[in-house]
Amino acid sequence: MRRIGLFLIIAGLLTACSSQEQKPDLETPIMVEFSYSPNELKVGDVDTLQVVVKQGQDLVSDSKDVKFEVWKDGEEKHEMIDAENKGKGVYTALEKFHEPGVYHIMYHVTARGMHEMKSQKFQVK
Repeated sequence: MRRIGLFLIIAGLLTACSSQEQKPDLETPIMVEFSYSPNELKVGDVDTLQVVVKQGQDLVSDSKDVKFEVWKDGEEKHEMIDAENKGKGVYTALEKFHEPGVYHIMYHVTARGMHEMKSQKFQVK
């Protein structure tokens, strides 16, 4: 009888622990780090746009939607580029600029029930 009781207690504890691990963390916001390469954007070059997505110390590789929005300063036409999931929280896309000038790049990241977006200006030579 004691063995059955002890078994039920241990089984209950294991079930409680595993169900806690599966719950998404809705309190800790996602954090996005944007970068591009090469360091200087030039007309005609193929440039890599990249974001690294984290939640706390965890790298987020299950983002539902990651895009880059690109437009030239003063123009209304915006291009949306889907990012490719490279794993370990890294998402990238390739972009080729056809004219020199000031451009805006805004990332859009949707992950774990949250959305993060931020725009930055860049000079393309």
